[in-house]
Amino acid sequence: NMAVQTLRAMAFGGMYDQVGGGFHRYSVDAQWLVPHFEKMLYDNAQLCEVYLEAWQLTGDWLFARVARQILDYQLRDMTHEFGGFYSSEDADSEGEEGAFYLWTRDELMELLGPEDGELYCAYYGVRPEGNFSSPEPYHEGKNILHVASPPEVFAEERGMSVEELIERIDALNEMVRAARSKRVRPGLDNKMLTAWNGYMIHAMALGGRVLDEPRYVDAAEQTAMFAGQLLQEDGYLFRSCCTTDTGYETNYDGYLDDYAAFANSLVTLYETTFSTAWLERGREIAERMLEVFWDEENGAFFYTRDNDPTLLVRPKPGFDGSEPSGNSMAALLLMRLAVLTGENRYLERAETVLAVNHANLSSIPEALPKMLCAVDFRLRTPKEIAVFGPWDEADTRALLREVWTRFLPHKIVAGSAWGDGEAHRIPMLAGKGVIDEQPAAYVCEHYACQEPVTTPEALARQLDAT
Repeated sequence: NMAVQTLRAMAFGGMYDQVGGGFHRYSVDAQWLVPHFEKMLYDNAQLCEVYLEAWQLTGDWLFARVARQILDYQLRDMTHEFGGFYSSEDADSEGEEGAFYLWTRDELMELLGPEDGELYCAYYGVRPEGNFSSPEPYHEGKNILHVASPPEVFAEERGMSVEELIERIDALNEMVRAARSKRVRPGLDNKMLTAWNGYMIHAMALGGRVLDEPRYVDAAEQTAMFAGQLLQEDGYLFRSCCTTDTGYETNYDGYLDDYAAFANSLVTLYETTFSTAWLERGREIAERMLEVFWDEENGAFFYTRDNDPTLLVRPKPGFDGSEPSGNSMAALLLMRLAVLTGENRYLERAETVLAVNHANLSSIPEALPKMLCAVDFRLRTPKEIAVFGPWDEADTRALLREVWTRFLPHKIVAGSAWGDGEAHRIPMLAGKGVIDEQPAAYVCEHYACQEPVTTPEALARQLDAT
């Protein structure tokens, strides 16, 4: 309940861009109203995943809506034309913080007209005198758009259904966004960081399968191909690349989090598309990560490679901050690969990472939340779900929908169009296939499976019992 209430407050507050989607970096007050207006790629990627999970848990329309809007914002405003996700947008434009996002009531009333303008201003808490305090004189009379009362309450007061209200607000937001697009945009940081792109590829793939939106999966694949071409050379990853007048410029050797996050996103793409090319590429990067970052003497991963003689020390990150640590991401990645490949050495390395961090996990667990997710994944025994059938057939898609719409964080999913063809690569698929030419699903643990099922209802019963 605390998590759900927090997510609702964030989505209704001023730290969420009500017009264009996406979260600003943080709120500076206790009401979630006044944000620092910068937008960061890594924030929005991770928040998208959280809102998708909240929708799976609750079925609340708001959470799916926010996730969809985050991804639409990313594709509309923060994606290179050939793929690749930009890093951030500044808080300022024309020398004023928040200038791109703030409105006076008069501006909105003139744009939308008396009836629609009154509804819009009431819904988003817009007042003639402005709705927030600021030491900056240029903020006088300005408003931060936020949902002033829950949509269910507001709709009832206006004699509308929630669906009618949201449809009307969405139409008005299209007008407001079009008007806003004529303003000077905040500065764009067009760096494409490998780790941050990994976070958003992962979120895009999740959004595509959870929300049943193929265009998000397409964008994830496009960026994965783009990043794979620009951000790697001879099997090693670069940290970042930037667009220049003559093309692209790559910079710096990749760090642990670049390898772990990017490889993890490729495994997610495999679980979404069942194209083994993504799994093989993710495994190659994981192998390189083990080669250049693993501490053979004490266990776990260093943050940097050992090829820079100027480094005084090679840190070994374990604490999760605004981004997860490379060791946390690596542990999760290796456990996923262990199930998909049957290679127990991946699991052994992941368990060593957890063991190295045992003292901190025990004494200050709140400082390692992503690593706690890795511990949870290990202790709960992930469900292995194998799905067989042509992907363009409705019956196959119905089985997959039964999997993707549920909150099942401890799962590994593999698939094949008909049967054993991929068994040499993915043990989960061995000895399984369609049943009497019907799409089929298998729910397993440690490769020991329940009876295969061919209907979403039967699959739901098995998943409900797990």
